[in-house]
Amino acid sequence: MNMANHLDCVPSTGTVSVYKSKILKQLGFRSEALTEDADLGLRICEAGYRGIYVDRPIGYGLMPYDLEAYKHQKWRWAFGNAQSLKTLFSMFGKISFKSWFGFLLHLTAWDHLNFLPFAVIAAYVLVLLPVTPLTRQHRQLFDIASVSLFATLICKRILFWVSLRHQEKSFKRSWRAFLVHMGMTLTYSGAWLAFLFQTKLIFERTNKFILIKMPSLFKNTYRELFLGIWFLAGVVAAFSVGGSIMTKITLLTSSLILFCVYYVNWKIYPTKAYSKKLLADMEEKYKPYLVKNEVVKNKA
Repeated sequence: MNMANHLDCVPSTGTVSVYKSKILKQLGFRSEALTEDADLGLRICEAGYRGIYVDRPIGYGLMPYDLEAYKHQKWRWAFGNAQSLKTLFSMFGKISFKSWFGFLLHLTAWDHLNFLPFAVIAAYVLVLLPVTPLTRQHRQLFDIASVSLFATLICKRILFWVSLRHQEKSFKRSWRAFLVHMGMTLTYSGAWLAFLFQTKLIFERTNKFILIKMPSLFKNTYRELFLGIWFLAGVVAAFSVGGSIMTKITLLTSSLILFCVYYVNWKIYPTKAYSKKLLADMEEKYKPYLVKNEVVKNKA
């Protein structure tokens, strides 16, 4: 968001955004946009207005505390921002290129096209087993997939380091952010794949209620688990057939990326306790008003 201030492309997204009422009445929210705030931010800029990011907390929001809700939220963000790219491309030439490019960076923040490299790498494991004879074309495809995968990793790692370099414990925080982001690889990739095939989705509110029982971890991670194990089988096969060091590193790295989803689950689990405390504090703070309203309601 600080980058957005610099590039004059503040997209008005987040828990606490303040708008001029006349602008909301003029432009309104579009229900077909799954990330309605990002869509509105683009149209605000197109209409000649601008947003400012103030790096100071003035409100709080509840995070999803279970992996199922967290994945739903991230899927919606990735898919909704992909939808907003249509609006952005229609704005090309109507706003400054600096702002346009800044919006492009923002809307593609959840962009992972790793489903293509992963598909190639997963198929390459069959060549190593060996089920299919290894050809030059197989090696070329694998090399392209490897370069794509590591380019994504390097770019994302640099992005988090640059974004958090002025924060406290910047090195540790940037690594944590990077691992959480990579743990959502299949979610981000799947959302963009759904968008590319024009899948119709409806807005789904992220659950932030305190559930009695946590959703099944296996149910929400079995794709990452099975594919990660498959890549580990490829590592074993590479050692058996004498595969190159690059083949082993790529397969092992792909597996570790997928297993980052368990790091995500570990990091968000404590938010349940935070949410309970926040809700209890708010209830205590506003208890006099709640009791008063209940009395008035009963009299009525």
